[in-house]
Formats: sequence, C-alpha cells, structure tokens
Amino acid sequence: HHPYRLPPEDAARFSEGTVLPIQATLRYTDDALRTFFQRAERSDWGGNTLFVLTADHTADLLQDGKMNSGTRDYWVPLVYYMPEHLEPASDARVTQHIDILPTVLDLIGYHRPFFSFGHSSVRREAAPYAATARDHLYLLMGDGHELYFDGERVAAFLPNAADSDTLAL
Repeated sequence: HHPYRLPPEDAARFSEGTVLPIQATLRYTDDALRTFFQRAERSDWGGNTLFVLTADHTADLLQDGKMNSGTRDYWVPLVYYMPEHLEPASDARVTQHIDILPTVLDLIGYHRPFFSFGHSSVRREAAPYAATARDHLYLLMGDGHELYFDGERVAAFLPNAADSDTLAL
C-alpha cells in the first residue's frame, strides 16, 4: 500500500535500481514469499497445503507510473498453489473473491453440500462474472463485457476495457 515503505533495515537492499517506490515493495514482497515457500517446502505440512494468494485491489500505478483507472482497479492476482497436487495453469476467465471458497472446496476434493454465493473456478458450467460498485455505479464484469448501472438505468454496456487506460461514460 501507498506510501510503499519498507523496514529501514531492508530499504537499501530492495530499492537499488528502482524507478518507482512500488518496485522496491514488490521486490520485498517477492523475497518474503520466496522465503515463506522455501520454509513451507521443508515443513511437514507444506506438501499437503493449498495456498491461496490474492489481493484486495491493484496498485494505483501502471508500469509507466501513470495513474490506474477504470476496471483495472479490480484486476488482482488469484493464485491457487499446491505444488504436489496441482499442475501449473493460467486461466483468464473473470472470477471474484466470493468464488474462492467453492474453488478451494473443489480443489481439495470436498464433495459434501455447502452454501456459497460464489462459483467454483474449476467448474465450467457457470458463466464467469464479477460484481462490484464504484463511484455511485454498480459494475457487472463478464468475459468480454462490462455493464454499468447507476441505480435507475443502464449507464453503459461496453466491451471489457482490457486495453484502455481510461473509461468514459
């Protein structure tokens, strides 16, 4: 999170050669995760653990240092990591945090009934979507489109803004 401060004893090591303050924070986080997973790998429990890595929002800056905008604020990593049981894969379908519980239950082989508002990302029968609210607008994102609703009417129905830096309504 802004202001991207590191522990004083680590600031110099991770800041060398960076242009933006967030870069040092990312290096620090990468190192912390590397250390954590190395320890987990050597532990009794690491090989039988499903790790879920995600974030609550993106950074406010794009790679070129410009401010982020639009739906990109909601594009966060979501990683399910269980090296002895899951093959590496990438899936670009829309998903949301509410989908984590049913996905985890599928991945660990839990087949008893449960209740969740989300859908498993492992299963393909449900149309992927994500819902949120921003700036007095409700936003429904699906694969390929975004629907904006202002509480009374559809304000916009657009293709996903995957390649645009701004979204004008």
